[in-house]
Amino acid sequence: MIASICIQDRAMACKPLHGGPMTKNHETATFGTLLRVHRERSVERRLGRPLSQDRLARKLSEKTGLIFNRNNVGNWESDKAFPSVEDRRTLVSLIAILFEYSGISTFEEADRLLDAGNYRSLSDPEQEEIKHWLIKKGIPTPTAAAATSSFRSGRSMLDDVPEAGLKPENNSGGWGLKSLFHRPQAPVSLYDSECGGRPIDLSTQRLQISTSFGAYFVGLLEKPNLYLDLESQIDCPASSRQAGLAPLQRIFWHLEYARGPRILVIGGEGGMGKSTLSAKIIRCLHQEQAIDLILGDSAKSRHIDPLSKNLVHVIQGFYDPASFYDRLCSQVGLPAFSGKDAIAAIRDRLLGRRAVIVLDNLETVKKGDEILDALKTLTSRDIRAIVTTREIHGLKVLDSKSLVVQLQPIKDAASVGEFLNWHIEQHQYQHPALRNLRHDLSNHIPWLVTRTGGIPLIMQLVLSDVARSSWAAVRSLPSLFGRDLLDFLYQARWDELGRLGTAGHTAREVLRWIAREQYHGQLITSRTLTDWAVSRVLDSYLPAAISYLFEMFLVTNRDSIQGNFSIYPSLVEFIEKQAPDPAGK
Repeated sequence: MIASICIQDRAMACKPLHGGPMTKNHETATFGTLLRVHRERSVERRLGRPLSQDRLARKLSEKTGLIFNRNNVGNWESDKAFPSVEDRRTLVSLIAILFEYSGISTFEEADRLLDAGNYRSLSDPEQEEIKHWLIKKGIPTPTAAAATSSFRSGRSMLDDVPEAGLKPENNSGGWGLKSLFHRPQAPVSLYDSECGGRPIDLSTQRLQISTSFGAYFVGLLEKPNLYLDLESQIDCPASSRQAGLAPLQRIFWHLEYARGPRILVIGGEGGMGKSTLSAKIIRCLHQEQAIDLILGDSAKSRHIDPLSKNLVHVIQGFYDPASFYDRLCSQVGLPAFSGKDAIAAIRDRLLGRRAVIVLDNLETVKKGDEILDALKTLTSRDIRAIVTTREIHGLKVLDSKSLVVQLQPIKDAASVGEFLNWHIEQHQYQHPALRNLRHDLSNHIPWLVTRTGGIPLIMQLVLSDVARSSWAAVRSLPSLFGRDLLDFLYQARWDELGRLGTAGHTAREVLRWIAREQYHGQLITSRTLTDWAVSRVLDSYLPAAISYLFEMFLVTNRDSIQGNFSIYPSLVEFIEKQAPDPAGK
């Protein structure tokens, strides 16, 4: 006998539904039963097994930016709890992930799942959002033909896709990374295309990542939906052994190959995404258990005065070889050594470890070539280094043990469109007006590329201006390019805040405070932000101020529950140049 179960509907009175095992009459199943069946039909192709509750929770966290765990999914599947009827973001993301892993193959099945939980069916815009998500993943979108692979058939859309594999050069004694294809339609892959997409939970990884890391780079390691892989942006040398590999996959090949380059140098202008790419690579290596230790920091020509807690600029640069050695010594538990003694001690301490040493923003370092020389000594078959810099040509010590990758502007229309749609998807909940730009975005891409030079961060800032005004309004931008245009955009926003009364001036102070705390290495939560505002009697203006910062400065909040705020390094540099607001403002 099928038991009758009463489930408390989120929007209406308690509605009786039938529980029990799945049958052909699955329209009578509960939301939890259907969700479990769809999840178990979902296939992690790379691992050859059904999608686990833990994996589904991780994917949902990555896509929504919210926090879920296997207990959430387990409670949904056992009908002990439900996503809120108002939380369409979670529901649509859940459906999209099930589509991605072939647990659902038609919108009819998706609507049947939603109906079982008394949720409304997918709207046309929501269906288009899911289709766009699948296209980005290189997955066929639901069509009428897809209905033949029905819920009852017991077949997954992936059943007809043959396996394929790649066996690279022998790398015995190297990092031993997995060599797999992700999909036969896509270029050859050493890694799943989503490798590195999952944030590193630093609360459980403090032994692997030093707490003395700069807050901005650590924030990148923790950030969901960190990176969009655009092949046209990465200029990475290719050899005959790497035929068929996309640029990012070539980088992984080089890092995997035991006799390959030991230092990866990523170059590009400000706003190109150098730090983001390096964080993506590190997260992938960590995810694949190729490294067990992450060292280094973000180099900067400033330090914190321990008494005043203010940022202090040092003319010759704070981060020099001596301070670099001190940082590494402290991270591996050694007392301070100098020069060659420090290098030898650090190298001995790293024996038997699989580590990556990060040096972000090398261009701000005094005697950068000396540090690169030291990295040559420290790196080995099991130790790699990742260096980012805005200036490649001045480096004199690069050789065959160094791989130089240059990030290029994004200029082809398809890649720009993909990047802008990705930006909208990531920021639409903090800046809802961005959604309105999707329908005619392609018509403005040529102009946008011409005016911004294809620099990703500048395109993002201009797009936020369009969302706040119109395409016609932003076409009056002055004839500036590169860093000059970036500074102009920041200055225009800063001046606008000055015209927005107390809330605008509060937003300025919030930016100054975030910049200072970020370089203190402090976690900036909603609680600490509120406490700061209360201490200055600005708490009543804080909601409006934060809204301005989301829309105008792309301030990032990586944790929608606890709060985890950060800003781009280029914005920090701009803020430091601004004079304090007049008293009383």
